[in-house]
Formats: sequence, structure tokens, C-alpha cells
Amino acid sequence: MLHTALLTLKYIFRNELRERLPEILGLLRDLAQSSMGLDYVRTLLRYLAQAASIDRLSGDQLRQVVTETLSGGGELMLTIAEQWEQQAMERGIEKGIEKGIEKGIEKGIEKGIERGIEKGIEKGIEKGIEQGEARLLKQLLTWRFGALPAWVESQLAGAAPERLEAWAKRVLDAQTLDAVFVERS
Repeated sequence: MLHTALLTLKYIFRNELRERLPEILGLLRDLAQSSMGLDYVRTLLRYLAQAASIDRLSGDQLRQVVTETLSGGGELMLTIAEQWEQQAMERGIEKGIEKGIEKGIEKGIEKGIERGIEKGIEKGIEKGIEQGEARLLKQLLTWRFGALPAWVESQLAGAAPERLEAWAKRVLDAQTLDAVFVERS
């Protein structure tokens, strides 16, 4: 076992790994027959598959050498392939969740911006209507009572829409400017 492990570590990052692999796995032939040895072989193959880069050793090349060198190697590779498939599925699920969260955040931001724009437009329209009402009331007051004192301008500038409407109704009947702005309960 030790000899196999040392040879694997020696060649894992070298280009000659592909050529040396049959020799390394050949040392495991007898060991692969016992259950403990089989676990060791699986661990070694997993390490080879994950640590060796594709240009040194592809999955197909590893499968071929294992099948040719070890008895039951085809079954062993199927077991390992199933584990790799499971790992790939788990990674795929993780990536899918990440993408889903990313898309959800994007959509949330888009919706938030849309709602913000809609609310802004609504507020802008409301403010524009209020300003238009105040301007119209100012013109009516000026036509009816002449030049307006500063206190009237101040009252009009900060008035709520309901107040402007009440003053506009009074402008038609009021005899004086003060009568328009008198608070009635």
C-alpha cells in the first residue's frame, strides 16, 4: 500500500503518470480482493481522478487502465463514476441555487426601481396638481381683491389640497380677503 501511495504522489503532477499508472495499479491487484483493500483502491482512484489534470490523465484513460489492470475494475469504475455523478449533480444544484438567487435579486431590483419610478411619478403629479391649484387660487384672489399681501402668498405655498379647495369655494362669496382665510369649525 505504501509503495502504491508513494508512486502515486510521485507521478500525480508529472506528464508520465499515464505511462506509470498500469504499474502503480498492478501493485494493487491482490489488495483489491479484500474489502479494506477495495476501500484503499477507491480512495486512490478518486485521488487520481481529482488531482491529475485532464492533460495528464483523462477520465476515459483512467477507466481504461483500471479495467485492464484490476480484476473487477469495470465495476469499481462504475461505483466511482456514480460518486462523481452525484458530486457533479450536487455542484450543479449549488450553481443553480446561486443563479436563482442572482436572478431573484436582479428581478427584485428591477421591480423596486419600477415601483420607485411609479411612486415618484404619482407624487410628482400630485405635487403638480397642488401647485396648479395654488396658482389658480392666487390668480382668483388677485382678480377679486387686487395685489396680495405676503401672508397670503405664505398661506398658499404651504397649504394642503383640502385647504386650497375650501379657500377656492370661499373666494366666490367672501367680501374681504380675510374672510377667505378665516378658519371655520
